[in-house]
Parts: sequence; C-alpha cells; structure tokens
Amino acid sequence: TIQILGTDVSGKAVEQARSGVYSQFEIQRGISVAQMLNFFCINEEFLLVDLPGYGFAKVPLAVKKAWGPMIRTYLQSRESLAAVVLLFDIRRTPRDEDLQLLDWLEEFEIPTIPVITKADKVNRSQQKKHISQIAEATGLPADAFTLFSALKKQGVAEVWELIGAAFEAHSEK
Repeated sequence: TIQILGTDVSGKAVEQARSGVYSQFEIQRGISVAQMLNFFCINEEFLLVDLPGYGFAKVPLAVKKAWGPMIRTYLQSRESLAAVVLLFDIRRTPRDEDLQLLDWLEEFEIPTIPVITKADKVNRSQQKKHISQIAEATGLPADAFTLFSALKKQGVAEVWELIGAAFEAHSEK
C-alpha cells in the first residue's frame, strides 16, 4: 500500500495524473470533504490510500480533531504500507499538521516520498526559494523533494519511480 497525505486535495493529483482517477474525489469549491480513508486499486496491482484533507477541509472541528488519531493509528498498524507520499503546496509553509505527520512517519520508520505540488504556480526563479523554505521547516534536505505539477505533468515519472522503488524495497523485507 502507498498512502497519499497532504493538506491540499488538489495536490493529490499525483495519483490522478497516473491512474486517471479524476472523478473519485468528492470536492466542493476546491475543498476536500472526504471524512474517511479512501482506497483506490491501481491497475489491480496496488492500493493508493487517500486520507482526509485535514488542513483546509471545511468540516466541524470535532471531525477534524478525530482525523489525527485515525491517521496515527493507520500509520502505526498498517504493515502493508510500503511508503507515504507526503504532499506540500509550494506556496505554503508546512503547517503543524504536516510536521506532526513527519514525526509519525519517522517514529514508525515509514519510508517517505516528499513531493512539492503546484510547481506551476510559482515561476522558476522563485521555486528554489520556496523549496528552501519548505526544507527548512521540515528539516528535510531540499534535494529530497520532488517538484510536481499535475497541470504540466512535471514530476509524474519521478514520483512513480520512487513509488516503484518503495514497493520493491518493501517486498524484500
């Protein structure tokens, strides 16, 4: 299993760009209203798991607060989890929720594929600055991130190569 995590549902285009799952997300005015784990079987080979868009979803606070324990329990107990694709919007500094996810991934020793989405929203001359800010906030090296744009199909092949490598490494355990 590969899990997609991030505060921005439109950034979840990593899975959409490859699998054609464009209509699977329930979206209202660009805001995720998913309130549960969503499993997508890709080419009958593996599962992608989409979690609620906890960062910007317009749902009652009580629902949002329940997502943290649900996500933590899922990460802690999912032995088939080969990796997590963790999405960061290039225009935003990582939030506390993002940093908490990183902590859990490290705690549970889950391979992480950090992806910076919406690369097309920032001009090339500003991308390095934004990447550096995200890297500094997360404590990850800047070269650990893959730049991704669903619109321009940038980074699609790289992300899928990393996912493939994660599956391979997981199957060797």
